[in-house]
Amino acid sequence: MSMVGLYARLSVDSKNSLSCQNQIEQLRKFCFLKNFKQIKEYIDDGYSGKNMERPAFKSLIADIENGTINTLLVKDLSRFSRNLLDAMYLIEEFLKKYKTRFISVNDHYDSFLENDEYEVVIRCFINEYYIKDCSKKMKSVIANKANRQSLSTGFYGYVLDENKKLVVHPKRAEVVRYIYSEYIAGKSIDSIVRTLNEKKIPSPRAIRFHKEVQWTKQSIHSIVANEEYTGVAINYKNVSIHFKELKNKDTVCIENDHEPIISKEVFTLAEARRNKNISARQKKYDIEKLSGRVYCLNCNRSMIFSYEKKGDHFLYQTYTCPICKNKIKAKDLYSILEEDIKKVIKRIKENSGDKLLKKKLKSIFKNKLVIDKEMKDIRFSYKFIFESYMFGKITKESYLSQIESIKQKEIDLNEAISKNLQNQKSEEQILSEYKVFLKNMKEFTSLTQVGYIKQFIEKVQIKGNYLNISYKYHF
Repeated sequence: MSMVGLYARLSVDSKNSLSCQNQIEQLRKFCFLKNFKQIKEYIDDGYSGKNMERPAFKSLIADIENGTINTLLVKDLSRFSRNLLDAMYLIEEFLKKYKTRFISVNDHYDSFLENDEYEVVIRCFINEYYIKDCSKKMKSVIANKANRQSLSTGFYGYVLDENKKLVVHPKRAEVVRYIYSEYIAGKSIDSIVRTLNEKKIPSPRAIRFHKEVQWTKQSIHSIVANEEYTGVAINYKNVSIHFKELKNKDTVCIENDHEPIISKEVFTLAEARRNKNISARQKKYDIEKLSGRVYCLNCNRSMIFSYEKKGDHFLYQTYTCPICKNKIKAKDLYSILEEDIKKVIKRIKENSGDKLLKKKLKSIFKNKLVIDKEMKDIRFSYKFIFESYMFGKITKESYLSQIESIKQKEIDLNEAISKNLQNQKSEEQILSEYKVFLKNMKEFTSLTQVGYIKQFIEKVQIKGNYLNISYKYHF
């Protein structure tokens, strides 16, 4: 027997007054008044209305397709979807295809009655505008807050008070001070870890995950390298680029944001030891490596820098793929890269770098103009088709068909823009790179071999004796 589906949704940042349970209760009362007896509830708690990949929503769609649900109830249209095109497709095409009745209680809309369909379109449009407006305001609020106080949700030694401010946790602060004092005194990391574990002091991960997790060398390193223990807030430490978390150069630092656990002098002493240890390791093994630049061409994994030794006798350094076991000696790799860089520089000088740059800029500018024009045409098409439908100049079928066609064009164009951004840098970046390149050409030759290579090479992919080299400079 077909049933009535009750759908409720709540975003993570919504207020309790619009809780999913409140929505369901309201819909149950409506069912009682309309004598709807067979009901099934679908709840998405903590999902945005712009996202169609909601678990309960997908389950609801499946039940409509298989005929389990023949009537759908929502509190209002914003609970259903905040995306104009998605909402119009579902209401005007999908639900009608499966002969499913759609009722929005607060909007007084019932697809089986004579309703003003233009009003539904307008409401969907307002819902989509609302979510975009909220997103802009939220980003603005976070940006303003970042210039005033820490955005941290707390770290070992601190907790958040009711005002979301960092306050010292007395017992854990004592552990932090102990770690710094032992580290500055010259105690080894292993010794500090062993002492903390023997005393059964809860580690940061043990506190976070509420289970027994011992202290590690990494947890000690992260504490002695955290300047925020001096009372300074450091916002935007990392930045997300192509879904990868990278260190951000443009951090926001706020002095005296919270009570310090250690003094700046203590942190400076700890930093001095960390730098000394790094320098000592480099001197011991003559370490100079292309971190994060060497990859295996077979599996595209980062190749591991290691040492080939015979007993205590150091032989040579290598880059090895942990999966394919693809290997190359560091010395051979550096020689090949240095020779290739010299050839590239020679070719740039012979072919006149200025001419190459102008040609590149002209090509990018032309491509940008074409993309901008096509995107402008798409935005105009959306507006034109929407207005034509609103004023009855085109049918529903024509409206949905044209919108779907324009939507596909927009998807294709966005993919083209994405590829263009991945393969090309902006004209300002290229011009800046070229100027820096000319200015620092002489300085490059005074660097060490690896330092010299780092100034030019962005990525190296290796397969046997074959090297695929990607340069930083794209002119």
